[in-house]
Amino acid sequence: MSYDYGLKGKNIFMTGIAGSSMCGIAYILSDIGCNVSGSDRNLPADRSAFESRGIKVYDKHEASNIPADCDILVYTAAVDSSNPEVAEARKRGIEILSRAQFLGRVIDCFDNRIGISGTHGKSTTSSMIATCMADSAKKYSYNVGCVVRSDVDMPVSNGQDYFVFEACEYRDSFLNFRSDVAIILNIELEHLDYFNNLEQVLTSFKKFANNISQGGNLVINMDDSNTKAVAAKVRPDINVVTCSSTDSTADYYPINVEYDDDACASYTIYENGKPGAKIKLRIPGEHNVINSLCACAAMRKAGLSWGEIVDGIAKFRGSGRRFDFKCNVGSLAIYDDYAHHPSEIRASINTAKKLKKPVCVVFQPHTFSRTKHLMKDEAAALSLADQVIMVDIYAAREADPGDINSQMVSDLINRKGGNSVYMASFAEVQEYLKTVAHEEKTVITMGAGDVYKVADFFAK
Repeated sequence: MSYDYGLKGKNIFMTGIAGSSMCGIAYILSDIGCNVSGSDRNLPADRSAFESRGIKVYDKHEASNIPADCDILVYTAAVDSSNPEVAEARKRGIEILSRAQFLGRVIDCFDNRIGISGTHGKSTTSSMIATCMADSAKKYSYNVGCVVRSDVDMPVSNGQDYFVFEACEYRDSFLNFRSDVAIILNIELEHLDYFNNLEQVLTSFKKFANNISQGGNLVINMDDSNTKAVAAKVRPDINVVTCSSTDSTADYYPINVEYDDDACASYTIYENGKPGAKIKLRIPGEHNVINSLCACAAMRKAGLSWGEIVDGIAKFRGSGRRFDFKCNVGSLAIYDDYAHHPSEIRASINTAKKLKKPVCVVFQPHTFSRTKHLMKDEAAALSLADQVIMVDIYAAREADPGDINSQMVSDLINRKGGNSVYMASFAEVQEYLKTVAHEEKTVITMGAGDVYKVADFFAK
């Protein structure tokens, strides 16, 4: 197959180009010789990654942004058909593809496709695998939903032997992707503005799993009952590979799990009942044991040696906004975390507790629909922290329905025995943290919106 995916020289416009997956696609397209431009209302202050590749970007969505010779318009799920650029492309007869449709077309050009799915842990697991590919000098490309922190140079595209990608279930986008090795890390009810119930989510994951190529491999976290249920319903030609943090009947499991002072695990991984390698993680948290087990299993099925895996993991320092250390302010250690689902919140707080300091969470709920449906579980998870500062809900794509707000979540946390207060602005939070900078605490800005700006204020 051609390394240019049949797209070299095409003029491609990307609506919502600043999203982590979208900009990754833009970089790949530029690297293979496409003429790329795009728009986003939330462009980063530092646009050098675009500028160095000759990618022209606009900070507004306008019909006039689309070049006269545009061949394809790719749009993110955050925009709809009323977007002026999408409407203009339709008017001019330009081919219009969603991000997932377009990415699926690119993925199909590869011989070894590794897709990482699950309600939680996709970005970290995908980034770990991509780092190992880069370190072992494989000819690979990757597309993930975060910044990869690694000690090895990480070009988004340097060959066509492997494609590592994050397969998100939102709006069933992952049904556009076919894998040769697929991972399902876990399955929970999420994205409540699209999925109505857990059964609908399970049905989507079954379809994703059955998109695996003939005789391919499905790597699962067998500790998760929903994932096991999905794996039981895949085609008989698909090889189900099991991973477990605790069950030695799994194909891959750890023994002698230990944690260092930074809450990072090390363990010996067993493969089919025999010792495989000594794994030392540089990312904290118990949840990253199962993430790394699944990553190791997928890489083994994709043909990597234990030496390549061990060396690559040793150079993986984590993913942006995943328990991401930002700075010290006086005696405060400030981290940032993308957690926005109750299970993720719980995992992040439990990780912080291993650092043996009081934990203060600055939490920004993500979307009104999620907050309304998961408020009880959200409050219960947040109650694990020693202190919670609630800020306003991040609306994202939704309008405020007027029947849910952060003060309500804060009140529920207190009724559950927690310690929570609502603050109306980031500036108020920042001023408060300044006043307690003499206290020994782990502070986490948490949420999938823009609460990271509180941490960035101190880190700049």
